[in-house]
Formats: sequence, structure tokens, C-alpha cells
Amino acid sequence: MVNKIVTKTFDEFQSAIKSLKAKGLVLCFFAGAEDANGSSWCPDCVAAKPVLEAALKKAPEDTTLVTCYIERSIWKDQANPFRTDKTLKLTCVPTLMRWGTEQRLDDVQCQKKDMVEMLLEDD
Repeated sequence: MVNKIVTKTFDEFQSAIKSLKAKGLVLCFFAGAEDANGSSWCPDCVAAKPVLEAALKKAPEDTTLVTCYIERSIWKDQANPFRTDKTLKLTCVPTLMRWGTEQRLDDVQCQKKDMVEMLLEDD
């Protein structure tokens, strides 16, 4: 079973990553924040979410998924820490990354089942 952690701010994300004791695969998914009805301001994020959920069913048991839902106003600020952090260097949402590596999927790549599954595979 995949361990899922949800964060909503850069600081929450940093704390979640630092507190991980996971020895397995750690994935980070950055997406547009959702409202009370579960709707996101980011249509590409909406399209990517079910692809990721389906792929996670095949993920190794020791997988951890850290999802960070980013508010639109924060994302649109070019100086936001998600964009400027030297480790993250986000250029778009959605972004799915394999933590501790350079492997990542950006934007519409997150909607491609084969690409998402490949990111989840063992090295």
C-alpha cells in the first residue's frame, strides 16, 4: 500500500520530505489546489490525477507519495519558492518527480500512462 502525504504550502512540503523515514520510492506530485468540491484551477492536473492513481496501484509497497496542492495565486507568482528552490525548480503544474533523482514528468507528460508507470519502475 502506498503511503500518501498531502501538503498545501512550501513549508509543509519541506517538513514532510524531511520527516520521511521511507526507504522505498518517494514520489512528489505538485498540482493546482482543489476547492471543497475537489475541482482544481488546473485542467492538466485534473487530467493527470486519475492516471497517477491508476499507476500507484502497481507501485512497490514501500512507495510514498507526497502531494502538494498549490494555490493559483501562489503559483502565478514567479518568485514563489516552488519555482525558485534549487532542488524543485518547478516550471509547471502538474509535475511528478522521483525524489532524490533528476527524473520528472512535467505538464501533459503526467497524463501519459506509460510515462507515469515508467517513473514508478525500479531503476
